[in-house]
Amino acid sequence: MAEEENMPREEVPEEVPQSEPAPETEQVPEGDGEAPGAEAAEGAEGAQTPAEEDAAEEAPAEDEEASERSSNRKKVIIGVSIVVALIVIFIIILLLLLGSCTHRHSMTHVDGVGATCETPGVIDHWHCDECDKDYLDEDGKEPIGDVTIPPISHNIVIVEYQAATCTEPGHTAGAYCADCGEVLEEQEEIPALGHDFPEGGYEVTQEPTCTEEGVKECVCTRCGETKTEAIEALGHAPEETEPGVPATCEGTGLTSKIVCTRCGEVLEEQEEIAPLGHDWGDPVVTEEPLCLFDGEEVYTCERCGTQRVEKIHALGHNMTAAPDIEPTCETSGVKGRRVCDRCGWIEEGEIIPPLGHEIEDNECIHCHKKACTDLEFELSSTKDYYILVGLGSCKHTHILVPDKHIDPDHSELGELLVTTVRNNAFSSNHSNQQVEQIHTISFPYSVKSIGSAAFAGCTNLESVTFGTGLTLIESNAFTDCVNLTFVRFRGTTEGWQASADPQAVVGTPIDSSDLASPSKAAQLLTEDYYGCKWWIGDTRIRIRP
Repeated sequence: MAEEENMPREEVPEEVPQSEPAPETEQVPEGDGEAPGAEAAEGAEGAQTPAEEDAAEEAPAEDEEASERSSNRKKVIIGVSIVVALIVIFIIILLLLLGSCTHRHSMTHVDGVGATCETPGVIDHWHCDECDKDYLDEDGKEPIGDVTIPPISHNIVIVEYQAATCTEPGHTAGAYCADCGEVLEEQEEIPALGHDFPEGGYEVTQEPTCTEEGVKECVCTRCGETKTEAIEALGHAPEETEPGVPATCEGTGLTSKIVCTRCGEVLEEQEEIAPLGHDWGDPVVTEEPLCLFDGEEVYTCERCGTQRVEKIHALGHNMTAAPDIEPTCETSGVKGRRVCDRCGWIEEGEIIPPLGHEIEDNECIHCHKKACTDLEFELSSTKDYYILVGLGSCKHTHILVPDKHIDPDHSELGELLVTTVRNNAFSSNHSNQQVEQIHTISFPYSVKSIGSAAFAGCTNLESVTFGTGLTLIESNAFTDCVNLTFVRFRGTTEGWQASADPQAVVGTPIDSSDLASPSKAAQLLTEDYYGCKWWIGDTRIRIRP
């Protein structure tokens, strides 16, 4: 406040001292003394007696005295009023000097900041850079001393201590602020204590036998939980009671009789042993067999020396399974192919069509190939999805339809789902498209309907994969797709019906196993139901708007 001390102060008029009221004029007592004006009365015509003089002077003297007293009272009142007015002016000037600056304010607005649990805030105010004071108004008429908003202080929530048990961990006490979330006292986990099973504290509750386990128990000293353990079965104590007789190549023998000495159970009854038969050992091949021709070999019993001659049958082909070639999203595979490792004869296997792509987020989730962006799309009238309307500038043989599309002309809408394939979208009669290039096409989960004649005349189309969201295939969608042999439904194959009548309420049910078979599904699309509308759902066909 050094600046304030050095600033020139306004001169305040000194307080005018209040004048004391003029003393009242003393009354002249009757009788004694000469009345005022006595001398002046001298020389008047004729001399008067004292009584006459007193009577003559008494009346004028009283009027003058009363007039003088009234004049003095007025002067006192006027003097007091002037003094009070000066005092009031002095106080006002003093308050103005104390509450405002004598200079021109240089105000800066300071935005208010709310207080938090730990940090003070600031009220919204104006600050004069010249006098370093704060004001509530821009004109500097409402000074304010302290602009600080005290901290709110934490709203403390106490988390009580929880003791650990044998199986459950506990935790120490803690605290946090319910308003700002600050952890005021960190909690620590107390590990589970674990059971205290005393060593050697087991008690046998069931003795073991030869074949059955026994049981022993132990009790936790801390929580009383019982732990049970099995006692291994004793097992039999076998003993031979009747010896066996060995068999020969052609003679019968006997086994031994075995009895448990502990429980008496007969473990092995004495039984006949069939003749051993000759132990021919390894044959001597006198003529090697081939895949299609017999050979010859001689056997000699190593036990009794007897010999026998055997024909070696033609070996036949020794077919070895060749590794299967797994199909990919776009290429066929082969399974069941076999090769003879002796003569090299080959048995062809089953051709597995391509699996088709499964597109999510414009990418195949299996091979991670990106969906085609060269196709032609049209924004729906409701501006909430895109319609696939044609091949566009796409030159791909294997087409992956994206699940989302963004049009530069409608970039403000962002990416929207592709839900519909328009009628004749890939038809050979549509905009002179070179649809012969299309061999495979995969639709994402977002596509719900395939329009009428959408692929009519795609003569090289071999494989189609529908996503999980498909609900409608309209009439003649795959007319003249003569090479279409593989159709995969990734969604449900139950509840599909076919009808040639667009107004039908009930259609012909389609066996889910047929749709699950890629080859059968292709036949249904191109031969059996190619002219029908297909719906998925319950027994009532819902007409698409």
